[in-house]
Amino acid sequence: LDIDLLDDLVRVTLSDGRALDFDHLYSAYGCVPRTELLSDLKTETNEEGYLVADAHQRLAPKGLWVAGDVVASLSQISVACGQGA
Repeated sequence: LDIDLLDDLVRVTLSDGRALDFDHLYSAYGCVPRTELLSDLKTETNEEGYLVADAHQRLAPKGLWVAGDVVASLSQISVACGQGA
């Protein structure tokens, strides 16, 4: 894998020689939600293990809010900050 920053694009050359051109390229590391701490509270999770919160980031147990990588959403710092606000 080779990544080249050209004047107006990002070129990714794969190990098989194919070159792919992009306007933007974002890295992603993946995310594994670590929700074990809340398992005794019987919170709802989706099929991937993320906590299910309402539109205000509240969980079913009253008085509990969540944000960030344990919630089903984009795993981005700016999204987590917005959820926390």
